[in-house]
Amino acid sequence: MNPEIIGLIATVLVFVSYLPKDVKWIRIINFIGCIVWIIYGVFSGALSVWLMNLLVMIVHIFHLVKYFKRK
Repeated sequence: MNPEIIGLIATVLVFVSYLPKDVKWIRIINFIGCIVWIIYGVFSGALSVWLMNLLVMIVHIFHLVKYFKRK
């Protein structure tokens, strides 16, 4: 698959993640976007892209685990 298409899908996911008002859904959709960005970064050889999104994904995991433990 063309890395540019993967990058465009990731862009749409991150954009859409900011539309919901519920922070939980923002984090979940953005988490998925991070996964796609990581795939894009690996396929395109962009270390900075996949590394930054890996770190953001870890932050999302931390907050989502905390959120679901409270519920």
